[in-house]
Amino acid sequence: MKKMSQGFSLIEMMISVVLGLILMSGVIQMFLSSRAAFSSQQAISRVQETGRLAVEFLARDIRMAGFLGCTSKDGTTTSTLNSPTTFPNDWLTFVMGYHVTSSASSMPATSDSGISHTPLNGTDMIVIRGASISGAVTTAVSTDTTIYSKVVSTSTAGCGTGSDMLNGLCPNDIAVEANCTKATVFQITGIQNTAGVANITHVAAGTPGNATATWGGAPSDTTNAYAAGAEVLKMNRIIYFIATGSSGNPTLFQNAAVRNTTTGAVTYQDTELLDSVESLHLTYGVDTSATPDGIPDIYQDANSMSAAQWSKVLSVRVEILVRSADNNVVSEPQKYTFNSATVSPPAGDLHLRQVFTTTIGIRSRLP
Repeated sequence: MKKMSQGFSLIEMMISVVLGLILMSGVIQMFLSSRAAFSSQQAISRVQETGRLAVEFLARDIRMAGFLGCTSKDGTTTSTLNSPTTFPNDWLTFVMGYHVTSSASSMPATSDSGISHTPLNGTDMIVIRGASISGAVTTAVSTDTTIYSKVVSTSTAGCGTGSDMLNGLCPNDIAVEANCTKATVFQITGIQNTAGVANITHVAAGTPGNATATWGGAPSDTTNAYAAGAEVLKMNRIIYFIATGSSGNPTLFQNAAVRNTTTGAVTYQDTELLDSVESLHLTYGVDTSATPDGIPDIYQDANSMSAAQWSKVLSVRVEILVRSADNNVVSEPQKYTFNSATVSPPAGDLHLRQVFTTTIGIRSRLP
């Protein structure tokens, strides 16, 4: 007898294929759901991390605006520089903001600010000035043209001109000498280490140069002379703004001074800090009381500020809009509220967005 044929019938094969497809569809659906959930969670995590870091960067520098050692809250501050009210030389306006538009002629020129990336229209930028937290203490009463400061740190050839960097200072740096009753912003024209003492000169030379080269050095000259115990600190300027980064996404930039250790020249350069920071909105808390009480009475944006009000800014309210780097993160365009307005993104914009808000007090101006 012939053996009976063994195997699967056509119907059995079709049933098994269908069952296999059903199972595979379930597996694929689970995979796609897991992938979507992972992408969403990853986008949320990155947006939150970016927002947190953006707040920290801005808060750190805004808090220190106007720091001038122990003169920060009390005393008078003067500048000996030429053209002290122009943007590059205005070291006594510690906080200044701008709202960026295509016709914003009030914004500093590229040649003055050193900004090489174009800030995005509709965003805000902020300029922060103040002294470094570390420096050196004077050892004797200053003469007419020389400050004597104890050498606490040295960097060989750090100034790029054959001279050492002393206490973080080099010739041509903008610095401040301060005690607890007054402060003077000036340009260093020379610095030399003599037996552990940095002899810092401030004659009428250099760019911008000192309009007032002699301060009066006799101990009896209480108006201009600085006795031993005053601080000498380097002045710094930082600008935060939004521009298109190397990724093509809106990016938070920081513009700050960079020293060429070969030539000693200082230039201001842009640094990309955080990708996908879409916008920045700033309002400034101003003490408008006839007798200042150290409490912000109103918050205004940059366009509403008068020139006289910048010296009365006590705090800065910050709104930062952060979006996911990738599109197609949310299932439909996500509405959000920014700068007191509800925004509906266009069709096809499926970025995840989150707004971060904080208010930062300026320590040098608060009671």
